[in-house]
Amino acid sequence: MIKLRPYRQKDEKVLAEIMKGQLDAKKLEQEEILPMTALNENGIVGYVEFILCDEKIQKTRMENLFIEKNQRGRGYGKELLSCALTFAFEVLQAECVSLSAPRQNVWATQCLRHAGFTPSLGEQGETDESLTDDNVQEQVLLADRYEEIKNGTTLVVRDMVTGLYNSRGFLECLENFREEGLYDDSQLVLLCIDIDGLENINKIYGYEEGNLVMLNLAKMLDITIDKQQICSHVGGNEFVTAF
Repeated sequence: MIKLRPYRQKDEKVLAEIMKGQLDAKKLEQEEILPMTALNENGIVGYVEFILCDEKIQKTRMENLFIEKNQRGRGYGKELLSCALTFAFEVLQAECVSLSAPRQNVWATQCLRHAGFTPSLGEQGETDESLTDDNVQEQVLLADRYEEIKNGTTLVVRDMVTGLYNSRGFLECLENFREEGLYDDSQLVLLCIDIDGLENINKIYGYEEGNLVMLNLAKMLDITIDKQQICSHVGGNEFVTAF
């Protein structure tokens, strides 16, 4: 089981090896940065930094989340992320947590989606490019969403690959919108999207690339719709949007 404790200077040698030179000891002297070392029964296995961005809205940013190379692929990365989020929301009392993820790392993106993160949006509902570059996408998680996931009320209605509503979530959300009077059957439009050739992509390039195709489509749909529209991945290569 992974636990976090405040970074100590004696951790530097081990973490320098884990992080391949990306640990900046001088940077850690800044007051707004809270460095934490991750440990399990075998010793130091990872590291994460918490940056207190805005005290007024208690926005916290996570950076340099690392897990020891030998521990990867065994669930420790997800465990470290879960431990870090618990610390951010329950100890630091953050209202919003942000974290950057490599755009092409489909497994990192899936892990963040599974945890409830969504791409950061600007004021106009578009992806906030001021927080991104060509290879990195800013992801955010709000306290309310964290609580939903923690209590098990979100995962059953979300697709693990894309983070969009699954078929159950789509139907539940549609019924809620109808009860709220946002639209009735005469006003409802369904847009069904099918990804041609996805099966061939999976066969030739592997399921990781196929998942990346679905993730990219999900991102485009997610930043296009507004709060009165529903977007879902209902299974396989099929997506449905209601508006």
